[in-house]
Amino acid sequence: MAHQLSLAFVFGTRSELIRLTPMALEAIGRGHEVCLFWTREQTSGMTMLLPSLALEADWMFEANWQAGETPPDLGPTLNQALTRHNPDYVLVEGYSVSACCGAETALNRGLSLAWLHPRRGALPERVKATSMDAHHFTVTEAGRQALVEQGLAPETVHVTGSPAVDMISRLKGALAGSRLTDELNRFNLMARGYLLMILPEDLHPGSSTKARDRAIMMQAALILSGSHPSLTMVLIDPLIDPMAPDCKVSTGDITLTGNTSGPLMMLPFLPYADLVTLMAGAKLVLTTSMSLQEQISNLHKPAVDLQSPLTMASDAICQTVGRLLTDRVSYQAAISSDSPFGDGQAASCLLNCLDDSASEAL
Repeated sequence: MAHQLSLAFVFGTRSELIRLTPMALEAIGRGHEVCLFWTREQTSGMTMLLPSLALEADWMFEANWQAGETPPDLGPTLNQALTRHNPDYVLVEGYSVSACCGAETALNRGLSLAWLHPRRGALPERVKATSMDAHHFTVTEAGRQALVEQGLAPETVHVTGSPAVDMISRLKGALAGSRLTDELNRFNLMARGYLLMILPEDLHPGSSTKARDRAIMMQAALILSGSHPSLTMVLIDPLIDPMAPDCKVSTGDITLTGNTSGPLMMLPFLPYADLVTLMAGAKLVLTTSMSLQEQISNLHKPAVDLQSPLTMASDAICQTVGRLLTDRVSYQAAISSDSPFGDGQAASCLLNCLDDSASEAL
């Protein structure tokens, strides 16, 4: 019988929560003790997302985040919380301020760390030297090789696939056949096909990069809605207050109003199941999020990677979409191929590794 473990999940953003959720649910199913530590680095939509994933935070960082600054008491406060809980493992995902602070705090306390790495990005220098003995998990073999090249020992880096694919696997069965049609009817999107664009959120207001990304994407959305009039252009904007009766967002000289009845529709941040429904029904999805791209691949939908919109003018984005919509061979290849990001078993694989490590330590 596997040893019962105490696991602390430290997260700050929606993307981190979605990737960590399969591990938390798998751990609960195995009888492990699970505690969620939310730093509140990102707050928009989180109070809606947590219960929709059947989870609730056990600890929250109460101080406010300021533009572009890490709260000076985040580390000490998180250290006190982890001291009280004293977990067997601390789990973090990605390279956000919250993830790095959680990793650094765990390592400084001598706690075992399990770190889920994204497909792209360099291991932060602030924790590289101290994280050599941690358990490292990544999505692909290419990601593993990149981490080894950055100095991590090969035996500490494991390829599990993407936990984001696990999340989609949990929901795909509920979106089969008439169920998907019924769900899309709630959004009045069954009468015509649609393109889905998911805008990025600036975690720390004041960042000009995210603002420019958003402006380029929104300009592309306007062009697409005019050049493909048979399709509705649907935008999901996490900066829209879902409680506002008339959702409205402006960027520079571009103004879009929510809930339009024409070829362009703008929606606020949605519960996770609704977001998956819209991704499943779209002709294709445009997003900057690696996590969403991984999920979309398991829905067999083309995903246009806008990881760096600043390198793509809005007309280049439109040309990429146009080629996918008119080239049947390319489109069919995109919807027919298996996901390169895992088989939906990442959480089980990761927990097996931690269970085995804990058993060896007994």
